[in-house]
Amino acid sequence: MSPPSLKQPFVTGSVDTPRGPAPRVGWSLRFADHWGTLKARWAIGRMDYKVDPGLYALGHPSEQSPVLVTANYKMSFDRLREALPGRDAWILVLDTKGINVWCA
Repeated sequence: MSPPSLKQPFVTGSVDTPRGPAPRVGWSLRFADHWGTLKARWAIGRMDYKVDPGLYALGHPSEQSPVLVTANYKMSFDRLREALPGRDAWILVLDTKGINVWCA
């Protein structure tokens, strides 16, 4: 499995890890994230609304930070990171073919 792309629009930087750079994401959502959610709710591009599977850094995690697991459906990924303001963690995104956590 290849690492997640650093060029995804919601990625704000990267964190060096022993396995290479991990994309850094923030807690707050941008307009594009909200717009994508609205479109998915209206079934516009819903089957392609996903993030690359792999390890992401939320905030400024360390080796001691918790690892949270979610699906690669972007709405699930966004809800998780938005629910943890100010907390540093690793997010492990599993490849669920873009299916949300509840259905996967």
